[in-house]
Amino acid sequence: MGTEVALKLPLEPPVDPVVEGLKEPVRAYLRRLRFKDPELIEALARECLLAASRRSSQNKQKLLRRALEEAQRRLDQALAQALDLYPEDTASVTAARAALLLARETMDSDDLIRPAPGREGLLVKLRAHLPLSAPPETSSSMPVQSLEFWF
Repeated sequence: MGTEVALKLPLEPPVDPVVEGLKEPVRAYLRRLRFKDPELIEALARECLLAASRRSSQNKQKLLRRALEEAQRRLDQALAQALDLYPEDTASVTAARAALLLARETMDSDDLIRPAPGREGLLVKLRAHLPLSAPPETSSSMPVQSLEFWF
């Protein structure tokens, strides 16, 4: 006597084929940034593409560029937080990213996003690879010079 109604709740947003087609290049870029965990790579790729689609038009090239920028921005934020750097200090954050990517020892970016027991060892190794800056320039007074002109 009663009728049964099946409800379909939108648990996930609809899949945009353009965004779905760009997932693999974003995943590949995340792997180049030394992310190893497949679940974390998938989640980051989805978040980066979602953030990029909010900021950009549906032009495929612009969307991909924005998603890759977002992936790098997230790595930079994780590095700045882990190493107690100011995010606005782009030179230090860039140096930390370079140290992470160029280190001979295997260092994974996963531990920056998801802290693991070996994280402190990673941070010690990373700090050891950070470039040291030269001492800052100091201003000194210049003696007064007399100028003579011959015409």
